[in-house]
Amino acid sequence: MLATTELQARVYSVLTGASIAGGRVYDQPPQEATFPYVTIGEVFPVPFRTHSRDGEELLHDVNIWSRYNGFREAMLIAEAIKPLFDNTDFETTNFHGVALREGTVWLRDPDGITRHGVLSFRFWLMAKN
Repeated sequence: MLATTELQARVYSVLTGASIAGGRVYDQPPQEATFPYVTIGEVFPVPFRTHSRDGEELLHDVNIWSRYNGFREAMLIAEAIKPLFDNTDFETTNFHGVALREGTVWLRDPDGITRHGVLSFRFWLMAKN
């Protein structure tokens, strides 16, 4: 199994377990999703190898979507998400990992209503022996 697959499952599990955005966490949101909600975003993996084990460094985005008048609602959701991954150690079935938060971008979508936050995390996953 690839580290990216295990990481996506782990991120989803952590977010839903913490009831982020009322438990509305999606890989692909339904057509008529209720706002606010969170989507598991893009993943950019870079493989590496030590003398004894394989690993991957992954830049992984978590997206927040809100139609609140302003960014406040999305920012509060971001504040709930950050400590779940920022500077944390974790494990998946086949990997040990550590995560650090890279940054956040706040966007107004072209519809003029939707606010969009992108939280970027950097994960380092090392295969278990």
